[in-house]
Amino acid sequence: MVSSPKAPDTYSVVNPETLSDFTNGIFGFAATLLIVAITLPDIPPGQEEAQLPNVLLRLWPYIAAYALSFLNICSYWRLHSFTFMHINRIDNKLVVVTTLLLLSVTFLPFPTALMGKYGRFPITNCLYGATLSLNYFFLFLTAFYAYKKKLLNPDIPFPVKLLFQQKLILPLLAALLGTGFSFFFPSLGLLFYAVVILTHAIPFQHDVAKTV
Repeated sequence: MVSSPKAPDTYSVVNPETLSDFTNGIFGFAATLLIVAITLPDIPPGQEEAQLPNVLLRLWPYIAAYALSFLNICSYWRLHSFTFMHINRIDNKLVVVTTLLLLSVTFLPFPTALMGKYGRFPITNCLYGATLSLNYFFLFLTAFYAYKKKLLNPDIPFPVKLLFQQKLILPLLAALLGTGFSFFFPSLGLLFYAVVILTHAIPFQHDVAKTV
């Protein structure tokens, strides 16, 4: 009896460009949702000039949480776009990983709103850090899976592989550390969440910069 041919692992109903475009749109939508948590303050008529400075000052936790999350989503977009720039084919499992990434990213506005209102509580900081960690984990899993399944361009140079390690692992580690410290020291956890953003400001190595 002749066995039926095995379906190729790289089969997918979408191509890399379509998946990347869809992901970029979701990133943009999630970033837009962040501003919804910042609402206009209600001030009694005739007291706007006197109360507005204090009211705006009380909004700074919301604005800070918004800025932090917005920068993280921009980082997600940059890392994901860089990964897909070197992917020449996809399979259905990669589509599933990308779907989980988008599910996690679109959840980020919720802990962001909690950080603005209840950021002094450890549970809020931990939820925020766990969401950041999950997002960076799925970004790392996307690149790792594509590399292991040989979905990347075979001509990808070694410096680019170094860039994958630097730009995917460092923010994940910083987010995980921030989540852990938030159980005991919420302020220290916030510091690590800021470090997550700073990891993306690390300049590329000279040979990586020339490649990219």
